[in-house]
Amino acid sequence: MLHQPLFLRQSLAVAVSLFTWQVAMAADEAPLASPAMSTMVITAPAMTDPYTVSTDARTPQLPLPAADGGAFLKSIPGFSVSRKGGTSGDPELRGLGGSRLNILADGANILGGCGGRMDPPTAYIFPQAYDRVEIIKGLRAYATGWPQREWCASSATSRC
Repeated sequence: MLHQPLFLRQSLAVAVSLFTWQVAMAADEAPLASPAMSTMVITAPAMTDPYTVSTDARTPQLPLPAADGGAFLKSIPGFSVSRKGGTSGDPELRGLGGSRLNILADGANILGGCGGRMDPPTAYIFPQAYDRVEIIKGLRAYATGWPQREWCASSATSRC
């Protein structure tokens, strides 16, 4: 009885070594081939310079057409949207949102409808009513007549 655990340990060690030897031999026989990668298509708006992104507001956006300005901005790299209320969204550009994100429509500053930002300024902007949307990143203090510390987003050139 004292020798039975030793016998079990030895037989288990032999079984494990035989199994690992077979796996190692099978790995040596397999040809080394690089994995085939499929073609990847990346679609993003063109940058005219590092601080400006300009895109056509009338081009179809995926997955659905934008219902408001926040949904349109969500399709631009760097933007995220936090839902406020039932349909509108408050945009954030790389984490900066609220009063640090200046929203202009045809050169006029648009503010939200309530203090809790439940009615963000992008709820009043319909992208299909504009020829282009221009995102201006960086310090824009008094350039548009409104002091801005960090970021400025501009929807410009109305068709009307």
